[in-house]
Amino acid sequence: MTASVFLLDNQLDQDQLGEVYESVFGAFNEWYNFGLSLGIGINQLKGIQSCCPDNQTRLREMLTHWLQTSQSCTWTDLYNALSSNTVQRMDVAGRIKHKCSGGILYRATLYF
Repeated sequence: MTASVFLLDNQLDQDQLGEVYESVFGAFNEWYNFGLSLGIGINQLKGIQSCCPDNQTRLREMLTHWLQTSQSCTWTDLYNALSSNTVQRMDVAGRIKHKCSGGILYRATLYF
């Protein structure tokens, strides 16, 4: 029997904020639509927009909120949001896919 382990789907948590932020930093100008694609509500995003002085800080605050409140926080969720029709940042999504397929995170096959 073969079982695949996809570390793309491992739950992310607040302790990984720095790694997540660094991985998606290239999409800081799309932080608002990125947040919507991750399921963050408009009111929360407007609050972030009003309290944060620049898009880099807004991206970080949006990711912090997502990691603290979402029931699903995975690399796959980030990839899907970045490659959505509203965000369209396949370059950043591609870096996540590459990272998860051969870098720090990888796809492993276990044989039983």
